[in-house]
Amino acid sequence: MRQGLGALVIMILVGYLLIMVSAAPSNWESMMLFTAFFLGTQIPAILLSSRIGNRDALAISMAMAGIGAYLRQVNPYLNSAIIGAAMGIYFTSMVSVVGLALGVMGKTRHVIPSYVFLLSTGLLVSSLASNWGDEYGYMMAGGLLITGLIISLSPNIIKVHNIHLRQVANNRDLLLVSIVMSVSWAYLMQLVPKLHGIDAVLMLPMIPAVILTKYLIKLFGIRRVMAVSFIGLGASGIYASLNLGAASIVGVFAVMVYMSILVMLSTLISPMLFTTSLAYIYEVSIPISILMEYAMINIIGMIGAAGMSCIAALVVLRMKEPSKVFEEKII
Repeated sequence: MRQGLGALVIMILVGYLLIMVSAAPSNWESMMLFTAFFLGTQIPAILLSSRIGNRDALAISMAMAGIGAYLRQVNPYLNSAIIGAAMGIYFTSMVSVVGLALGVMGKTRHVIPSYVFLLSTGLLVSSLASNWGDEYGYMMAGGLLITGLIISLSPNIIKVHNIHLRQVANNRDLLLVSIVMSVSWAYLMQLVPKLHGIDAVLMLPMIPAVILTKYLIKLFGIRRVMAVSFIGLGASGIYASLNLGAASIVGVFAVMVYMSILVMLSTLISPMLFTTSLAYIYEVSIPISILMEYAMINIIGMIGAAGMSCIAALVVLRMKEPSKVFEEKII
């Protein structure tokens, strides 16, 4: 099983990078469309994978992404909407399979850092590809369809019949987590259209920030790291509007916040509910995320976003510090 699972994970990661390249936005509006459809398909994605299994859900999303990539030259907004929905389905199943693979290898403490690493790398790849010509869309479409076909021929390893969505929706703590998630998500996504082409190298510090956050949480706890990161996120966001180089600092703080949120989430729910809970949080965070992304186009919006970051920091400080992180060695 381990060999088959390892091969499947490799193909899934290849497919993920291909989708993120195809998702490279041409402007801010395209990025917001991608965000809206990515977040909006999370619960439908959970329901779909519970019915047909993660393998088939991955194959379907790859086919959707292939169609979206092909339409890049026809309509960039339709491209962003279709690929956003495809990534919503794909990401949910990818999280399940990668989590299973790490669990089989006895590396469960690396699950959350792996998720954040995948997200950071995907955003970096998408930003680097944003200046590519539309003619690459046909190449990406072919690559996506071939990768999807290979995945569809692999064993259907995971098929969860009960996703416990009602149990997740009744957890009031997850609503607070959704609010703080929406702030971090908006900051992460606005980096992609801002740092396009060669400027994307400014996103490189986001990758080692995953390791930094892991050790900071162990030293100072989740609440302190998250609150300080939110304040740093707001301040650096305003400065980045005046100096593009400061966007690298925004990326670091955004990753620190995002990873802290995932660690906090893992202390609030059972490991079996992690994927469903993450999908629920993404779905609920749509309104604030989209509004903040739209506002952050100019300096006035960045100041407003900084205010939201400070509010999020206050919300975090009112939450109880979970001891489960250290007792069960989550990270």
